[in-house]
Order: sequence, then C-alpha cells, then structure tokens
Amino acid sequence: MSTLYGQDIEKWKQFRVSYQNSSWNGNPYDIDLTAVFVHTSSGNEMTQFGFYAGNNTWKIYFMPNELGEWTFITSSADGD
Repeated sequence: MSTLYGQDIEKWKQFRVSYQNSSWNGNPYDIDLTAVFVHTSSGNEMTQFGFYAGNNTWKIYFMPNELGEWTFITSSADGD
C-alpha cells in the first residue's frame, strides 16, 4: 500500500483529489493546475496536470508506481 493524503492507495490504483474555486469568473480552461508528487523514501518525483471538471471544480488524478508514503504540492497561477 501507499499512503497519500491520509489515504491508503494500492500500487497502480488511482488517487483523486478535487479543488473548488468559486471565486474564478474567467475561462476555467485558462487555469493551469499541476501537482508534484514525491515518494518520501526514494525521492522519486512525478508531475501530474489537473483538469477542469465543471461546476468550478478542478481535479488531479495520480497512480503511485512505488509502495510507501507519498506527498504532493499543487501549484497554479490562481491563488484560490
């Protein structure tokens, strides 16, 4: 098992996280959302792109390729 964001995720199983941004009033496809996932013991880093899922919601999906603990940091030009 892998641990990610307090959840146990099996290797190659999908981890999903969603973010709401009700203050955004422009074109939702203009927001670039990325997340860098880091395997804590090996230092392996993987970057995933987020996507607009409708209703002011953006999502990121990730599948760990190693067992153990993972952390991630998101980034976007929009502060919300």
